[in-house]
Amino acid sequence: MADDKRIVDQDGDGYRNRLGSEVAVGIDDISAIPKGETDPVYEAKAKVLNRAIQDIGMGRYQWQLFIVVGFGWAMDNLWPITTSLIFTPITNEFNPSRPPLLTLSQNIGLLAGAMFWGFGCDIFGRKWGFNITLGIISVFGLASAGSPNFAAIGCFAALWSFGVGGNLPVDSAIFLEFLPGSHQYLLTVLSIDWALAQLIATLIAWPLLGNMTCQEGETCTRSANMGWRYYILTVGGLTLVMFIIRFGVFSIYESPKYNMGKGKDEEAVRIVHEVARRNGKPTSLTIEDLKACELLGDGQAQQTNASAAIKRKLAAFNGEHVRALFATKKLAFSTTMIMFIWAFIGLGYPLYNAYLPYLQSIRGAEFGDGSTYITYRNQVIIAVLGVPGAILGGFLVEIRSFGRKGTLSLSTTLTGVFLYCSTTARSSDALLGWNCAYNFTSNIMYAVLYAYTPEIFRSRDRGSGSALCASANRVFGIMAPIVAMFANLETVAPVYTSGALFIAAGLAAIFLPFESQGKASLSRTDYAVKDFHPAPRAWNNLGSPSRDHMISLSLGLTQSRFEELEKHLYEVSDPFHARYGQHLTAKQVHDLVKPSEEASHEIHEWLHSHGIEMDQLKYSPAKDWISITLPLSKVEELLDTKYSVYQHSVDDSTLVRTESYSLPRYLHKHVSTIQPTNSWARLGGHQKRKQIQKRSKHVLVDAEDWTPAPVLPLPDNATVATACNFTNVTPDCLRTLYGTLDYEVKSAGVNKMAHTNYLDEATNRSDISIFLGLYRPEAQAYAYEFEAISIDGGVLDNGTNVADELLDLEANLDAEYMIGIGYPTPLIAYHTGGRNPSFVPDLVTPDNSDEPYLEWANWVLEQDDLPQVISTSYGDDEQTVSRAYAQATCNQFAQLGARGVTLLFSSGDGGVGDDGLCYSNEDNTTYQFLPSFPASCPYVTVVGATKGYPESAAWRSLRSGGIFTSGAGFSNYFDRPKYQAKAVSSYVKGLDGLYDGLYNPGGRAYPDLSCIGQVFPTIWNGSTHGLVGTSGSSPICAAVFALLNDALITEGRPPVGFLNPWLV
Repeated sequence: MADDKRIVDQDGDGYRNRLGSEVAVGIDDISAIPKGETDPVYEAKAKVLNRAIQDIGMGRYQWQLFIVVGFGWAMDNLWPITTSLIFTPITNEFNPSRPPLLTLSQNIGLLAGAMFWGFGCDIFGRKWGFNITLGIISVFGLASAGSPNFAAIGCFAALWSFGVGGNLPVDSAIFLEFLPGSHQYLLTVLSIDWALAQLIATLIAWPLLGNMTCQEGETCTRSANMGWRYYILTVGGLTLVMFIIRFGVFSIYESPKYNMGKGKDEEAVRIVHEVARRNGKPTSLTIEDLKACELLGDGQAQQTNASAAIKRKLAAFNGEHVRALFATKKLAFSTTMIMFIWAFIGLGYPLYNAYLPYLQSIRGAEFGDGSTYITYRNQVIIAVLGVPGAILGGFLVEIRSFGRKGTLSLSTTLTGVFLYCSTTARSSDALLGWNCAYNFTSNIMYAVLYAYTPEIFRSRDRGSGSALCASANRVFGIMAPIVAMFANLETVAPVYTSGALFIAAGLAAIFLPFESQGKASLSRTDYAVKDFHPAPRAWNNLGSPSRDHMISLSLGLTQSRFEELEKHLYEVSDPFHARYGQHLTAKQVHDLVKPSEEASHEIHEWLHSHGIEMDQLKYSPAKDWISITLPLSKVEELLDTKYSVYQHSVDDSTLVRTESYSLPRYLHKHVSTIQPTNSWARLGGHQKRKQIQKRSKHVLVDAEDWTPAPVLPLPDNATVATACNFTNVTPDCLRTLYGTLDYEVKSAGVNKMAHTNYLDEATNRSDISIFLGLYRPEAQAYAYEFEAISIDGGVLDNGTNVADELLDLEANLDAEYMIGIGYPTPLIAYHTGGRNPSFVPDLVTPDNSDEPYLEWANWVLEQDDLPQVISTSYGDDEQTVSRAYAQATCNQFAQLGARGVTLLFSSGDGGVGDDGLCYSNEDNTTYQFLPSFPASCPYVTVVGATKGYPESAAWRSLRSGGIFTSGAGFSNYFDRPKYQAKAVSSYVKGLDGLYDGLYNPGGRAYPDLSCIGQVFPTIWNGSTHGLVGTSGSSPICAAVFALLNDALITEGRPPVGFLNPWLV
C-alpha cells in the first residue's frame, strides 16, 4: 500500500498516516481537528470494529435488537402523547389553576432524562441505560394511576419522563453501533414504531377516555372520570411487558466500541464474536487486529488501557465529548444547526400537539360536535395517518434527490404550512383533514430526524451529541406550557407560533452541511481496499505531489452482461459457427456492457455524497466508464488513499500513482477499476529520452553494423529471392513475401486500417513522404493526406514539428510500412496523449500521464464508423498494471472485436523477459518469466517477429550490447482461452516440465502469429535508420489483413474481425 502503517478511522472521522497528515473519508473537514482533540487509537480501532460488524452482516442479533430498540422509539411518543391525551380529563377532575404545568412537569423530566442518560451512556455504558429506562417509565407510569391530586400526577409525569428522555440518545447509540453500515436505513424505519405508538395510544384512549371522561362544564368526580386512570394502567402495563422482554428475554451486549474505549479490547472482541455466533456467521476479528492500531505516526505504541480509560472517563465530565462536537467551524455549525432544529421543533410540536385533543374539543364545540367521544375518535384517525408518514420517510431518505436533508426540510416546512391551513377550517371535518395532513408530515419529519441525528456524530461522541439535541428539544419543550399558560389556547395564536417554528426549522435544514443519506453514510464508515498493486522495483517514491495536482480519474463500472458479449465475440469470430461474421452494432455492444441501474445509482449517490455533481461527469457510450477531473486532495479523499510521485530508475520518467485505493464495501461489486491509481505501464511514449534507442517494452533500436542498401527497381516477375534483401526489408519485399504485390485495392471507400500512438509520439509527414518517395512512389502524396486524430491532447504534426519534438520512430515506422504495403487503403493515425489539460508541471512533478489505453478505447468505442484493422506497438510488463486494470482494459478490446475490428498488438522484444530483471513484482526476489500487457489479453491478436526466408524466429545482436528476441509468454492474469486449448496444451506437454515454476502454464499464451521483424529501413529526422522489433511486425501484419479485408468486402463478405478463433 501507499502507506501500510496508516491509522484509519471507520467512523468517517479521517485517518492519520505516518507523516501525520489527515485525509477526510467522511465528514469533510474532520482533518482540521487539532492534534490532541481526537484519540487516533480509538478512531483506528473503531474502524476495525465497524468492518467486523459489516463482515458479519445483518443477522439474527441485529433483527432482535431492531425489535427491542423499537420499544424505546415507541415510548418516546407513547408517553408524551399520554400527557396530551389525559390533559382534558385531568383538568376537568382536578380543576388546577394552571393546567399547562402538567406539560411543564413532563418536559422537565424529559430534559433531565435526556441530559443524564445521554451524557451518561458515554461514561458508564449503553447497556444499563438501555434496560433501566423502560423500567422507570413503567413503574412511575403505573403508580401515577392512583394520583389523588394534580400535584401528584405532575410529579409522576416528571418521573416517567425522566426514563423517556433517555430513549433517543441511548437506544440510537447502541443500535447504530451494532448495525452494519449497509443497513443504516433501518434507523429511519424504526420511526414506524414511533408512529404506531401514537396509533396504539389513541386506540386505547378512544374507548376509555371517550366514554369514561367528564364532559366540559359539568361537575367531575373521580368515579365519573376513571377513563384516564384505566388508560394509564393499560399503557403502563404495556410498557412493563416491554421492559420484561428487554431485560429478561433478550440478552443485549454492551457496545463493543464502548468497551474498547474503556480499554477492554478483549471484551470488545468477545462481543463481536458473540454477535457472529448468534448470527451464525464467522468473524476473523482478533485482539491482535485492535492491538495493531496502537502504533501511531510518531512510532510510539499508545494503548486504550484501563488507566487511559479512567482518564477519558474523568475527561468526559470536563466536556471532552462536547468539545469534539465543535472542534472545527464546519462541525460546530453542523452541531449548532441540528440543535437549533431540535429546539424549534421541541417548542413547536408540544405547543400544538400537547393540546391537540383540547384544541380539537374547543374548536369542535364551535362547530357543534365537541364531545369527548368524537374528540378521541378523531385522534385515532389522525394517528392512523402517522404510520404511512413514517414509512414514506424511510423511502424518501434513500432517494438521491431528497436524501436526509431534503426530506427533513420539506416535511418540516409542510408541517408548519398545514398548521397554518388548519386555522382556515370552517367545519369539524376540515379541521380533522388539516390535522391529519399535519400528523402525516410531522411523522416523516421525526422519522428523518431520529435517523439523521446520531448518524452525523462520531461513535465516541454519539451519546453526547444526541443528548445535546435532546436537551435542546426538551429545554424549548419546557417553554411550550409556559407559553400556553400566558396565551389563550382558545385563539389561533399558539397555532401560528407553532407553525412559524416548524417552517423556520424546515428552512434551517437546508443549510445543514452534511448529508448522511443511506449508502452515503456507509461510504464514510466502511471503506475497504479495492485494489492493491505494489510499485515495480524500478520505480522510486519521491514523495508527495502538490495537493493541487489535477488528476483525470476514470471509474470503470462492472459491465452487467459481459459474459454474453464474450459469447457473441467467439461465435461471430469462429469460421465454423453459423453466426460467423455477424458482428454486433455499436448499440448492441453498449446494451451488453452498460452497468446495472443499481450500480449506476449507487456510484452516483456515492459521488454526490462527496460533493461531485452530475454536470462534472463524462461518460463512455455505454456509461460503463465515468471520467472526472479532480484535484489530488479530492481524489485521495474519494479513494481513501495517498498518492506519491514515482520516478523510473532507468529513464527518469515520472508518474503520480498510489499502490492501493479503497472504496466502500458495497461499491466493490459495482466497480471494475479506477485509474490512474496503481498502473505503472510506461508504454514508451512519455519518458525523457537520452538516446533514440532507449525505450521501454517493444523497443525499436538501431541494428548492429547496419547500413541502408541502395534502392533498386523491382524486377519483373519478382520472387522473394529477387525482391528481398533481409538486411533491408522494404515494402516491395514484404508485398512479395506475403503475396499482395499485384493485388488491386477495390474497396478503399469502405475498408480502412489504423495504428495507435501514445504519449507525445506522432507521425512526421515529411519523413513519411521521403520514405514513400523511395519505396512506394505512387503513394508519396498520401503522406500529407492520411487522417491523423488527436485524442486526449495527443500531439499531431502541424508542419513545424521537428523529429526531436515527436520523440520516437514508432509512429513513423507504423505509418511508413502500413501505407507502403496497404496503399491505397485509407490509413488513420490515432494520437492519444493521456495528458491532463489542467496539469502544470513543476520541479517535483515534471511529467503527468493518465491511462492512454482506456482513453483511446473509450473514444474509439464512441465512433460508429471504425477501421477494420488497428495495430498497436506499445506495451509493458504485465505486472506493471494491476489485474483489475488489465481485465477492464481487455474488456474494452473485446467490445471492439465484437464489432468486427481486428486488434493487433506486438509481442515485445525481450523474449520471455527484458533486461535480465525477471523478478516477480510481489517480492522483487522471485525469478520468473515476465509476460507483456496488452499482449496477454485474450481478445487481441498478438504478433511476434520472424526473420529471413523461410521465416524463423527473429533475434539479433544490438549495438547497445543486448540481443533482440521476439517476445512470447504466458499470462499470469488471464486464463488460457478455449481457442488455444489444443495447440497450447500440446506445446506445454512437449516442454516436459522444462521451465516449470517460471511461467503460468494455464495462462493465455502468445504470440498468435508472426511477421517479419528485422531489419526495416525507416526514415526519421530525414535520415534512414535500420530498426528491428515486433513493433514493425504488427503494422506489417495489419496492412496485410487490411488487404484481405478489402478482398472480402469487395465480395460482399464481412471483414475477418477477431482473428484468434480463425487462426486455429
